[in-house]
Amino acid sequence: MAWDDYERNGITVVSGDIPIDEMALALAKIVSVYDDHFDRKPHSEELIHAFETVLCSNHKKYVSDIEGLEDATIIIKRE
Repeated sequence: MAWDDYERNGITVVSGDIPIDEMALALAKIVSVYDDHFDRKPHSEELIHAFETVLCSNHKKYVSDIEGLEDATIIIKRE
């Protein structure tokens, strides 16, 4: 299991194979629910909305840097 340091938004952070694999499994479950209910994969904004809702509703449960997360927004850049 590799853990790598990288920079995101000016902050040095750490991630690795296991957290990424777990996120992929969670996304696969969400995709399955949308496919069963709507016969399609979710739109990226639907995924972001779900993630923001969970993260911001109980941020102390999920992250160590909770400052400002009450109103956090994740932006997808599109060209």
